Amino acid sequence: MRSIFACTAGFACLFLFDWLQLHKRSVLARLCSGIGYIAIIIGLFLLLVSYKMGSFSSLFLFIKLAGATLFFALLIYSVFIEIGLKSPYVESDERTAVITGTYGLVRHPGFLWFAGLLLILISIYRDWEFSLIAASIIAMNFILVLMEDLILFPKLFTNYGEYKKTVPFIIPRINSIYRLLRNINEETD
Repeated sequence: MRSIFACTAGFACLFLFDWLQLHKRSVLARLCSGIGYIAIIIGLFLLLVSYKMGSFSSLFLFIKLAGATLFFALLIYSVFIEIGLKSPYVESDERTAVITGTYGLVRHPGFLWFAGLLLILISIYRDWEFSLIAASIIAMNFILVLMEDLILFPKLFTNYGEYKKTVPFIIPRINSIYRLLRNINEETD
């Protein structure tokens, strides 16, 4: 239960982070962002140490841990590196959403990577209570991205209406996958 409480507080702080950006309260927004991410990390840590992993052959466990590591790396990349730590705090009235890279694949790639990470952890731990808590955390994250997508981001980013027309919400489509691959190919040339 401590992990659910910590993650709930974390997602609430991340909602406040977005809301405070709308109201040009950058100092409070930064504070809420930091608290939100730290609370979610603490919640996940508490979840991981509160349960025992299921038994696997070492190769099968290695494959799952490699998948979890990949999703974690993608999460860090999309949320912190690709957006950049400073861009959300710009004080300008003309803010635009990032529309390239993983944000050209889906509008909320962080949700995709976070859910993938937790689903792999569910398959590693193989515990009913662990699974229920992890599914609750995924649901909280979904509620946050839904509120961002419908309420906050259209007000925060001037190009969000057009962005929504061309990039899928959280499930990639073939054309968004091709667009991502094409962009990666262009960057490497």
